[in-house]
Amino acid sequence: MRNRRLIAAGLAVLVVGAAACSGDDGSSTDRTAKDEPTTTSLAPLPERRPFEVGSQTETLVDTSRPTPAVPAKQLPAHDDRTIELTVLYPTDEEQLPTDDAGIVDGIDPPPDTDAEVVPGKFPLLVFAHGWMGSGASLAGPAKRWAGAGYIVALPTFPLSQEPIGFSNDVVNQPGDVSFVVDTLLAYDEDADSYLGGHIDADRIAVGGHSLGSVTAFGFENACCKDPRVKAIVAASGGPQPYSTGSYDKTFATPMLLIHGRKDPGVNPAISQAVFDLTPGKMSLLMIDDGTHTSGFAGEDGKVMDEVIVAFLDAELGIDPDAMDGLEAKVTASGRGDLHSKDK
Repeated sequence: MRNRRLIAAGLAVLVVGAAACSGDDGSSTDRTAKDEPTTTSLAPLPERRPFEVGSQTETLVDTSRPTPAVPAKQLPAHDDRTIELTVLYPTDEEQLPTDDAGIVDGIDPPPDTDAEVVPGKFPLLVFAHGWMGSGASLAGPAKRWAGAGYIVALPTFPLSQEPIGFSNDVVNQPGDVSFVVDTLLAYDEDADSYLGGHIDADRIAVGGHSLGSVTAFGFENACCKDPRVKAIVAASGGPQPYSTGSYDKTFATPMLLIHGRKDPGVNPAISQAVFDLTPGKMSLLMIDDGTHTSGFAGEDGKVMDEVIVAFLDAELGIDPDAMDGLEAKVTASGRGDLHSKDK
């Protein structure tokens, strides 16, 4: 499989260049693998969909890992990492209407609210933004995913965010995602938290767009694996080398790849090659007229949302048959095509 590894490394370089990222600067910090959840059976989920959606925003500080300096931006190094976080969740309380657009300037998250989470436990999806983005920029699609019965966490990373755009820090972002999972699971155990008793620790997924997709791929690299993560969604991106680890020959975590065939920033051939050349349980959604971000809004967004929710439902044990018939449905939509493989 040496050729596959060489091709994957070449694809990684293409991703980094296309997404305005540079290679690993050696600043990543090893993260200790987490213990497996102690829950032995999956809890039933509330059956009603769609849900209304509430949200909370807060600032998290990880004191265990540093933030590197960015001399070009005159930013000094810090001993900790500050992560702005938006969390969207199912609620029964009607919310004010919000813009349902995708990743565009000026998108705000749903208004902060004291709305309570619907009784019961829900899967957790942590979704990473792209280069010069923010968690809030993903509030539109995240609102739809939360409405489908997911708790969706949108971190804003310390250095890849607008206006800093220091893409080298991507090597530290999988650790940021794991820290967000740590924090939210602690909230789940706190009866006084708005998330107290509402997160299903056996149903955790990560995802990302563009540079956030590189972050999501990190969970298939030895540098950053987290056994709590049961499914990965990677949109408009691909794998990047990490100096502290390597990718296995076979990806162990089920993965959904999404790419627009007219993406001007990251070549869609990257996602196609990962699907074709990497063994593992994997699905690939190619959107015919999709650009780098168009899958997050409009008619393309409807297809992408349905595929993401079905993939997560199937892989997280909510509905094992959720992907059945979806390939034909995507083809019939005229928006693109979907293919899946088990190994």
